[in-house]
This record gives sequence, C-alpha cells and structure tokens, in this order.
Amino acid sequence: MASSRIIAIQRSIACSLMLSLAFASTAAIADEEVPQRALTRVGELDSADIYAEYFDVTPSQIRKSQEMSDYAASLEMKLSEDFPKVLSGVSINLNTSIVSVYAKLNEKEGQELVKALLADKQPYQVEVHESASSMYERAKVLASLSEELEAANVIADLSGDMKSGKILAEVAQDDIDGRKTIESLTREAEKTRIVSHSDEPRSLVEVQVVEALAQPAAAGRGGNHTAKCTIGLPLVNTSGNRFLTTAGHCTGTQNITAPNAISTTLKQSFYSGSRDMRILTIDGNNTVGTGLRYKNSAGTWLSQSITGIKTRNATVIGSIVCKAGRTIATACGEVTSKEVNPGYVANGNATFIRSKAQTSGGDSGGPVFLQSTAYGFTSGAVIPVGASKGDLIFQSVTYIPSGYAVLTTSS
Repeated sequence: MASSRIIAIQRSIACSLMLSLAFASTAAIADEEVPQRALTRVGELDSADIYAEYFDVTPSQIRKSQEMSDYAASLEMKLSEDFPKVLSGVSINLNTSIVSVYAKLNEKEGQELVKALLADKQPYQVEVHESASSMYERAKVLASLSEELEAANVIADLSGDMKSGKILAEVAQDDIDGRKTIESLTREAEKTRIVSHSDEPRSLVEVQVVEALAQPAAAGRGGNHTAKCTIGLPLVNTSGNRFLTTAGHCTGTQNITAPNAISTTLKQSFYSGSRDMRILTIDGNNTVGTGLRYKNSAGTWLSQSITGIKTRNATVIGSIVCKAGRTIATACGEVTSKEVNPGYVANGNATFIRSKAQTSGGDSGGPVFLQSTAYGFTSGAVIPVGASKGDLIFQSVTYIPSGYAVLTTSS
C-alpha cells in the first residue's frame, strides 16, 4: 500500500481565488456586481439532471445512490438492533446493484442474521460476508486505543474497516517509540479476536508505518498569516439566529472574500473528539440565507438549496457524496469508511467519514452534500506522499453542537 497521510485541509492563499460559502447575501450589493449565476434562485440544482452537469456523476448514479443508500441504511439499523454482537456493517455497490452485509458468521448470532435475511424479501441482491469483528467491538477498541495513545503522547491515524473487521493504526516512520507503544497496546487481551475460523488469536489492530502523518495546515503560506479555508453549511439555533461555519482548525479571521466581501466574527470553535468546526456570525447588514453558493471548476457560481440531512448512521459505505471547496471546486466520490480517527484532531473519535471525493489544501470547512441533502463539513484528506490531493475526510452533521441545526428550507 502506498504511503499516505491525513492532513487537515487549509491553505492561506490570495483572496482572488474562489471560496465556497453558505448562501450569504447583502442588500448593499447591486445585481450587476454579482456574477450572473449567483443570482439563480436557490434550489435550481435540485434536479439530478441539472446537478450532474456540474459534478463528475451522472443523474442515474445520483438517483441510484439515493435509493440504495436509503435501503441499506434502514437495513443496517435493523440488523444492528437485532444482531449487535455480530454485525460489522452494510455497504452498497452501485455498479453491480449488490448490497453487502458483513458479520461474524462463525458465531451463532451470525447464523441467525443470515436466516433473518433469507426470511425477508429484499429489493436488491444481498450478499453476506465474514468479518473479524462487530461495529460495536471496533468502536470499543478504537475508543480505548485512542485514549491510551493520547495518554502516551503518541500520534497515530486510526480507522476501522467494516469489511475485514480490522483496525488500521498508521504511525510515522521516524516515530520508533510510538510504533513500539502501539504494538504493545494491541497485544492486550481486549484487542485480540479470533479471525475467521482459525483457532489462532490475532490482533484486531494492524500497525502500518507511513512517511508522514496528519498535520493541520494552519500556518499559512506566502507571508499570509491569516488562515484561509472554505465556508460550510449554514446553521440555525433554537432562538432562530443564523450562523455560518468553517473548520475548527482554521485559525485566524475567516472573512468571506467571494463572491461578496463579508466580514465574520468567531462565536464558538470545536476541534476535538468528533468535531472539527467553527461557528461564525456575519457582520453589518448581511444575512445568512438558506442553502449554498459555491463555485465550480469552470468558474461558475452555483446555488443549491438544502432541504434535509443524512446522519452518520444513515451514511452508507459505497454511496456517493459531493463537496465544494476553494481549491478543488467540486468533486464527488464513494464513501469508503465511517470509522476514521484522524491524528490531527485532539482526543479524536473514530466517527469521521472518508470518501473518494478529491480534496486539497484550502477546502477545509466546506460543505459535504448530495443535491439538497447535507452530510457534513470537510475536515481533511488522505493525500499520498508527493501528491497535492486525496480522499476526503469529513465531520458528520451528527456532531453539530447541541442547540444548533443545519439551516434548511423548512427551518
């Protein structure tokens, strides 16, 4: 496997570059001063056909992803309630239209899970595969390992793999002591499981040495000491007040530079556990509107309504999500993991989500969505050494702080 690293996405660059932002408007700006596309009514891109014009997905892929992921999410929820000791997870394959269920089949409850699937009529072909652990076992191991590594001052990127049931711990090649610490911790009894039908105990955690680990890119470049990221999903609180967001690791002033110049003020910052987000107020007579306004790779400003959300539990492995950012304007890709703990997040939890949507420096904080459904906020990327972009890592809307919610058309 090629060496890779998870990095927090943030870059300080000239304000003339595009910035993805929640739909902020001001009455002081004349219509002719705003790019024509930005004036398009919110919701224009709700049609899968129109939406697909600006993203690297087809209308049929969008519709299929929505239909299959809805079914798979409900199936995973039901199986996790009925068979919590053995279910590892559920994924979809858009190319084959197959739904895959992963479980500990060598246990009695695993066989009962198979019988339950056979007893019910399924709308898609369902395949069942052997996995080394349940999702709850991995969550327990990931949580305890994260705490122990934090206490030992060891930085590592942790992630769970639903298909194999294993946990990957990535450690920097020059951190010899860190590697020894992880290997020692993974030999403990609670981190050992019987894999497949073998009688030989094997560690549930695999340690991999990589060239570099995650680093929050907050220092800026070219002498610019103000971090520049991307504005994300708009929020509303219980009092009806509206706010903008960006990534928690985006330090410094986060004023909007395009399509309009709007200053912001930090209200709250969250950069630990399951969160990497900042909540911002906007200054002056400006208002926060529902939906998004972002720039695509062709330089066109687009408007997108947000009508609902998908939580982490409802996000399915194999389904498609898209993101908007100031560096890589728009990109889509399949979800590959829901159990990522990036090392750059202090006291992090393995609740971040990974997707093949390509992401780069400067995209941090930007919205993650599919058409009018909000999924989360860009946090970082898994970028191969020597490359400039890589797989998206994002925070789910599930972990928006209490008292806030995504601002939708029905808010």
